[in-house]
Amino acid sequence: MVGGKELLPPQLNRARHEKRLILLLISPRGAALAFLMLELVLRGPKSYRFDGAIHLSSSSVNNEFDPEFGWRSPPGLSYFKTDSCYGTGVVSYNSAGFRGAPMEEMQPGKVLCLIGDSTMQAYQMPDGLSLGAQLETRARKDIDPELRVLALAVGGYGSLQEEMLYERYCRALAPRAVVWAWNENDPANNDYVAERYFNPSSNNMRRRPYLENGAIVIRKPYRLQLFGLEEQSILLRLVNASLLNLMPGAPPYGAQEAERRGFAVAESILTARAAELGNKFILLAGSEARGITDFSKSSGITTVVVPPFSAEEVCMPRDSHPNELGHRKMLEVLWPVLKSRL
Repeated sequence: MVGGKELLPPQLNRARHEKRLILLLISPRGAALAFLMLELVLRGPKSYRFDGAIHLSSSSVNNEFDPEFGWRSPPGLSYFKTDSCYGTGVVSYNSAGFRGAPMEEMQPGKVLCLIGDSTMQAYQMPDGLSLGAQLETRARKDIDPELRVLALAVGGYGSLQEEMLYERYCRALAPRAVVWAWNENDPANNDYVAERYFNPSSNNMRRRPYLENGAIVIRKPYRLQLFGLEEQSILLRLVNASLLNLMPGAPPYGAQEAERRGFAVAESILTARAAELGNKFILLAGSEARGITDFSKSSGITTVVVPPFSAEEVCMPRDSHPNELGHRKMLEVLWPVLKSRL
């Protein structure tokens, strides 16, 4: 005994500390602390790999949970990044969570709507380098100095979510033209069975809407639900994805039928918009997008097909999205057609 305190052998003292640690971890407070620490550990590296900057406030880096759309980009997000392939500068989102000018500068009759998913959003690229930014510069110089481009695009979106963006933000602005991007993965993004069983992606871990038999259906692929945190936690999304893989169940129909259904969703939406907008509607398709050119010919929709990107126009092997040079290629094939409609 020293100073009135009993000295324990090192082994007993270590065992006491280990017991306290175990009791702390299994307590509600300890479990919550461990959950938070692991969540932050997962968010940091993912955010850095995703866009070259550390973000801890959102589990999906450039988007957050939205009960209607499934997820949306955070309004007002702004950060600086340095990337040898995608460029160096500020990456910013306006007050509605879109890349480009403030929503307050979007005036009826003075807007070009650019609709799509991750390629049109250009989440990896600093301001001023994307197709939307390059298109706005060209249109203001050659057509009307007051024109603005509203890039309604969020990574991972399918045709229904893109249609919802059009309805919410574009239609009331009486756009001068609408450029709707089509990607190879659109049919898979449009069908829950296709995404769940045949084209696994991050969408499988998130709640989102689908168009099924003409009605909007919200699918929530969660086996584990915890006070709504499954909507925002990367850890719980990974756990749910693992549980789905461990207990996959049987798909109600095959891969070809899933692709057919996904394509039918896109076809119904695009046909309706083209009928509404007439020659103000242009479909911008990648060369790898199977079936879209046949559909556009049969439906009479004006379609601009972008040639394959070269090695210098993408950031492979890290990422297949186009960089500034790739976006410039898209502009060069789109602009002659679009200019004739303006």
